[in-house]
Amino acid sequence: MAAASVAEKANPTNVTKKEIQAFLDSQAKRKAHDRDSRAEQKTEQQLEQVLIDFVLAKSPKARSLDRSGFHLEVLNSDKRPPWKDLFIELAGAAKARQLEQKYEGQGRDKIAVTKI
Repeated sequence: MAAASVAEKANPTNVTKKEIQAFLDSQAKRKAHDRDSRAEQKTEQQLEQVLIDFVLAKSPKARSLDRSGFHLEVLNSDKRPPWKDLFIELAGAAKARQLEQKYEGQGRDKIAVTKI
């Protein structure tokens, strides 16, 4: 069912069997896409870890190298977490600095791949 025809029924007085079935079909299709997406994300994460391990094994200091026409670089995602401001407000800046120093450099590694 097209979006326009759905919008036209903003205040329906009747719902047909066809519309109910269209909803169920759409829902099933979305759930199948979600499952496929999660499986693909898991595969991507596994491959990313393989690339990270390779780069760190071959070039631990530079954390980057060129391979097979690609530049691979391991980046550390030490971004400010969204809850940090609230934590500082509740626990204080000193406690936040202590934790920041304790866990410095322990962000999640990510791989950046550039075709060269």
